[in-house]
Amino acid sequence: MTTRHKGDSPTDDEIRTRRLAVVDDAGNERAIIELVHGHIELRLLSGDTTNECEVLVFAGAQVAGTAAVGVELWVNGNSVGGCSAVTSGSEVEFHRFP
Repeated sequence: MTTRHKGDSPTDDEIRTRRLAVVDDAGNERAIIELVHGHIELRLLSGDTTNECEVLVFAGAQVAGTAAVGVELWVNGNSVGGCSAVTSGSEVEFHRFP
């Protein structure tokens, strides 16, 4: 992780890292932002270790000239559904998955 100052204002400070985790008082990760295989992911975790629920929001380029964004829901380590949109030029494909 690197920190640098872009200007004189404290709001101009910048932190650069490939993964950022927000933890609760018990040290459990509750929000994670990271790059995974060139895609940016935001994971929001319920914090319930018995029945863990998670929301994954992702965005990134699929191949040159295409990009995708989506949301996926997870329960106890299993994907239970979601949707994504893939663009290629002016074309957009919408996908739902169980």
